[in-house]
Amino acid sequence: EVEAVLGSMAVLQKSHAVVYGIELPNSDGRVGMSSIFLEAAAPYPDLHVIYSKLEEELPSHAHPRFLRVVRCATGDSRNELETTLTFKPKKAA
Repeated sequence: EVEAVLGSMAVLQKSHAVVYGIELPNSDGRVGMSSIFLEAAAPYPDLHVIYSKLEEELPSHAHPRFLRVVRCATGDSRNELETTLTFKPKKAA
């Protein structure tokens, strides 16, 4: 659901988002993190726009608490992602 909202944003047209859970020190469970892989020529996204869209579309418990933006050296955001044997993005173990 979070990946679908991020993928529908015009500000993230030339990118690919992956959402996963990460562990935080001294806490139980996981917290949501989204990695956004930008193509080499894509402009850096406006984080205020991303936050506003997440606020509008998702309940607060579904918001990623961390956002990682990575510019892809190859120019193609999908080539930078580690994938499983079925070509799905690998998530945190």
